[in-house]
Amino acid sequence: LEHHIAHAFDLLCEFVLQYDLAQRSDGEFKVRVTPSLEQNKSWAEDCLPVMEGLLADFRTFGARIAFLLKRISEIEPGDSSKVDFSNDRIELTGVVNRIDSAVSTIEDVFFGQDPQRVRWIEVQSRMKNPAVRLFSVPLDVGPVLAEQMYAHFPSVVLTSATLTVEGRFDFLATRIGLHDADERRIQFLSLASPFDFANQAVLAVPTDIAGPNEPAYRNTLVASMLQCLKVTGGRAFLLFTSFSMLGWVYRQLAPELERELGITVLRQGDENRTALLERFRRDKTSVLFATLSFWEGVDVEGDSLECVVLAKLPFKVPDDPVIQARAEDIDRRGGNAFLEYSVPIAAIKFKQGFGRLIRNRTDRGAVLILDKRVAQKYYGRIFLNSLPPCRIIQGNSLEVFEKLERFFSRFHPRPSFPEPPLNGLSPPK
Repeated sequence: LEHHIAHAFDLLCEFVLQYDLAQRSDGEFKVRVTPSLEQNKSWAEDCLPVMEGLLADFRTFGARIAFLLKRISEIEPGDSSKVDFSNDRIELTGVVNRIDSAVSTIEDVFFGQDPQRVRWIEVQSRMKNPAVRLFSVPLDVGPVLAEQMYAHFPSVVLTSATLTVEGRFDFLATRIGLHDADERRIQFLSLASPFDFANQAVLAVPTDIAGPNEPAYRNTLVASMLQCLKVTGGRAFLLFTSFSMLGWVYRQLAPELERELGITVLRQGDENRTALLERFRRDKTSVLFATLSFWEGVDVEGDSLECVVLAKLPFKVPDDPVIQARAEDIDRRGGNAFLEYSVPIAAIKFKQGFGRLIRNRTDRGAVLILDKRVAQKYYGRIFLNSLPPCRIIQGNSLEVFEKLERFFSRFHPRPSFPEPPLNGLSPPK
């Protein structure tokens, strides 16, 4: 069985790597299982027959274990053998359960016909030995929540700091099935923040920088982040939406930050999350390069963190299997997937990133957005309107950084460094 499993998943790995040539920035390859995939010759003639054979092997092995369990259970405790099989029964029952789970997953992913589920195969190639994973999730979690939670409890409390988009619960209600629930049971409540964002925080948006789809964008990030850190003296999160962009900017920026500015540079992945945050809190000249997992659930109070830089609006990858399936479903119903799904879910993540800055009543600082779409695109107002009221600085880069410097000078003096040109090139050494 072990040999058959290894052969089947090696074949799947090879198929996915050949099929999905557009590798994700995080080293993941994904193939969504749809009816159109059956037209692929390698899938139909190689992958499916091998998985059918593996299913048969699992069922045979599971039946043998079940038979062994039955025979063990027939042994009476008082038999002369005096052997206690209780631990064996527990272990074998666990094996049977895992086999049943594997059979159910393989059947669903490769042969399932339910249009309300999203199925895909994922290969993580950044590991020394590529890992192959199978996924099957509901297209709409609303019916599942209604059946398994709303119907079984007289009261359900859902709470978070980021449930609304533009101050409304519409997106959340649609995504988790509340729009189909009894209106008499639903009560929405949005409470004001205890923090004075208008005086504690500023939001800065340079509007003359290159956009994310322009060739100069990467160099713009380097120049703008360097200028920002000269103002703040470190004390910053630099938050990216992909590992590849993080890695490129880190390689360009880290040597100059450490050599010229004396800033300690930390990077997600170099240490575990807890150790990184502890080092960041202790060293008030440090800066942390991180990706989406640090946009939420991270709490750094005090003057260790005074600036959060958001490199890009956090839109989900459009060809992610779940995003793609939900967008198709919305379009099929005559909706606008971008405005109804992509923008709201990105706005919530955006609000989470903004929320890293102010964690108590004495915190202060700035959020710098290096994606001019938030100021220039029609949907940008949705992102800005989803934030708590605060002062917004918009304009050319020179004006924005001058105002940021004046803002920070109110709290403590900053060292003076020569300004790099904002065309993406660092000053000559």
